Amino acid sequence: MASSISWDEIAESLERAYIDALARHQQGTAPTEARVVADLRVRPASGTDPARFAAGCWAIGLDVVAVASPDGVGVAAAIAAAAPPELTVILGHEIASADGTVVGLFLTEDVPAGRSFAETANHIHAQGGVVVIPHPTTSQPPPAALLRAHARLVDCIELANPAGGPHSGPCCGPRVNSG
Repeated sequence: MASSISWDEIAESLERAYIDALARHQQGTAPTEARVVADLRVRPASGTDPARFAAGCWAIGLDVVAVASPDGVGVAAAIAAAAPPELTVILGHEIASADGTVVGLFLTEDVPAGRSFAETANHIHAQGGVVVIPHPTTSQPPPAALLRAHARLVDCIELANPAGGPHSGPCCGPRVNSG
């Protein structure tokens, strides 16, 4: 008989793994060839200084950061331009579709807001991007029934996000967004 695990236990386990990976990286004990420490959705605060943001991500031990702002890929592009060469910045966009918030990663241009979920996802895919459904404690994603109906368009679902909810913990955002 398979044991069941609660979502709270999963969230705690993911948070513990994230914190442990960052600690190993910061202490220089992480195997550099085999591991990459990444935060796959960071939303910079409006007016964030790109150089300070990038430096903060690198300073806490990130190798890769996916930046998704509702202000478009230009925010991520500015951070990428200011980033140290060792930090990889994935260009993203947090899009307000007509059906709810959708995140596109690996984008080259902004995705128009206000379109249906399917149109938004198709626009992301047309750029070679990845469609991410954000965790509901940090955004208002499209309804579950709509996502099930269009499951083939969803590449990734964010299961945990330390920026909101009862399992909030140390993460890049608050440290690098603060003035």
